[in-house]
Amino acid sequence: MMPDVSDLLTPDVRRRFLADRASILGVVAFLAAAVAVLVVIVFVSPAVDNPARYNALRRNGRFAEAEIDEISAAITEGSSRSRYWRRSSERVISYRVRYHFTVGGETYHGTHYVSAKDVRVHRIRKGAKFLALYDPQDPSNNVLTTAPVSILKELGKTAQTVESLRRQVYIPRGGVPSWVLLLLYFLFVGALGGAGYWIWRRAKAGRVLKNPAVVPALLTEREAVTTRTRTSGGRYRERLGGYRMRVGFVSHAGVSFELSCYTRRRNEAAALPLGSVVTVIYEEAHPKNFLIYELYGERVVKWSDEELRAKMGGFYDLYRRMRESASVDQARSDEQSPSDNDSRTTPKGADND
Repeated sequence: MMPDVSDLLTPDVRRRFLADRASILGVVAFLAAAVAVLVVIVFVSPAVDNPARYNALRRNGRFAEAEIDEISAAITEGSSRSRYWRRSSERVISYRVRYHFTVGGETYHGTHYVSAKDVRVHRIRKGAKFLALYDPQDPSNNVLTTAPVSILKELGKTAQTVESLRRQVYIPRGGVPSWVLLLLYFLFVGALGGAGYWIWRRAKAGRVLKNPAVVPALLTEREAVTTRTRTSGGRYRERLGGYRMRVGFVSHAGVSFELSCYTRRRNEAAALPLGSVVTVIYEEAHPKNFLIYELYGERVVKWSDEELRAKMGGFYDLYRRMRESASVDQARSDEQSPSDNDSRTTPKGADND
């Protein structure tokens, strides 16, 4: 008698199937990674050098007198140990320089990252004044240069123009390279893609449980999937990760399918012999989306020979041949076992020469 699919899909079976096919831990892990990378992007973005923006300000920007408000260490690196095995103070690689300038009676603030070398060479310190380049349309878009304020006052005395000065001024750099931000964006997109993949897998597995259909199937292949890990001694050790199972069945629409699925339920998969009949529950609209009930359920499903002949189609003949072959192999094994035992038995008195 055909089993009722509602009796087979108990809460425990549903939970085991979803955990095997698409664990919620995969979704959580990738979403956590995406959030972590996003936080890093938010903190790193202001410190990224942007050559394209600097070049745009060189072409269309205007000069303003900027005064340094604050200078603090932004990127540091621990120095190596001295010969007395005492660690010296951290070495500053880059400084965060905050400044302000006035345009049209309104004060604007800016932040620029400057290398320690430029800070030392150009004597950038609190209270010092330098020229800043700003966008006339949006003065909040600005950048600090190392040009002294006095050079702007001397333009009228020389043949140099504002346009040539914009091209010649030096814009110090000391921030994070732009490729680092690009790499972070790729990691963020990859983490979102990984989370989306696991959400899709879980939704796909859930469709089997919403629109199920049950049929008998023939287990035709079972392949162990192993992974190699290197031990501390330099040797490799193989670890069984799971099994790839291949089954053949005929859907209620009369279409034959031979499909494979991967499972991490190793003990349950190893207990299913090749050529045995298993119970397949598949999505009614997409039979390629299926599960093997014996991997997750504890109930023993028995199919009568009449049901197998009616529902398995051409797989029933293959099932019979595989059973007959298994019976022949078992009979040969039983015949060889006594002879092997007799050949290993020592006749009584053989050692008493």
